This record gives sequence, structure tokens and C-alpha cells, in this order.
Amino acid sequence: MASQNPDEAPKRLSSDESLWGEQESKRKRGGPAFGVRVDQLPQDRPGGTLVTPSASLTAPERRWRLRRVDLLIGTAALLLLLVGFLLGAAATPERPAARPAAPVTVTSLVPRPAPPPRACLVAMERADAAIAYLVGNVRDQRLSDTIQEFVASRRACQAAVR
Repeated sequence: MASQNPDEAPKRLSSDESLWGEQESKRKRGGPAFGVRVDQLPQDRPGGTLVTPSASLTAPERRWRLRRVDLLIGTAALLLLLVGFLLGAAATPERPAARPAAPVTVTSLVPRPAPPPRACLVAMERADAAIAYLVGNVRDQRLSDTIQEFVASRRACQAAVR
């Protein structure tokens, strides 16, 4: 504690002395019921332990109490599910009955089978020749000429089909 005389040096406390004076000696800390006042513990229980209501129940009574809690939770969950379903059904607007669709008349054009344009047949022949040169490992002017002829006939085929 602070001294009344300001010129006097503060007194140092030993490790056994309390910072708060006599107040702490009335209070006890630790022990089996930490956080509970020691003077409020029952004296008839050994060690001063607290008695909980569930500790005095027998095994079948405990099981029934747990079953009852489980049933209560399950019933509450089902009730919430039912209420949610009913609220969802009430919130969605009803749709009018679907009208049958009017019959649709289908007009189809059946194209007459016609032979492909000549340019397309030439493009196919040039592509086959270029592949044959590549497979035969022919890498000369013949391959280059065949690829150029293929490109020209492919463009002519695309123009003929359009």
C-alpha cells in the first residue's frame, strides 16, 4: 500500500505478503470446485464436490431422459421441415393450366439427290494423291504441285456448294 508521506520510499513486499492486504486471505482459490465459492459447497459430499441432478438418476432414468431429448429434437426438426414446405408451397404462385398447343403444319423440302460438283470430286482425288505421296515418303515437286491443286479445287468446291 502507498504511504501517506510522499518523501518516504515505497515499502517492498515479500513473496508471502499479499498485494491486497487482508481481503485475499478470506478467499480460497483452486481445489476441486474452481470458480465456485468454497463456503457454498455441500458438506455431506466427500471432497466437497457439487451434486448435479443427473448424477442422482438411475441408468434407466438417464436413458429415458436422453430418449426424450432425442424425440423432442426429432419432432422439432420434422415440424420445421413441414412448416418450411407449407410456406414454400404458399409462396409459389399457381400456374394456369397448360393449353394444348395448336397443331403445327410441317412443310418439308426434300432435296433431290444430285451428284456432287466436279470440283469437289477433283479436290478429293488431289487430297488422296497428296496423302499417298506423304505415306510413300515422296518429298519433291510432285507433292507440292498436288497440294496446290488440292487447295485450288477445294476452294472451287466450296464456291460450287454455296
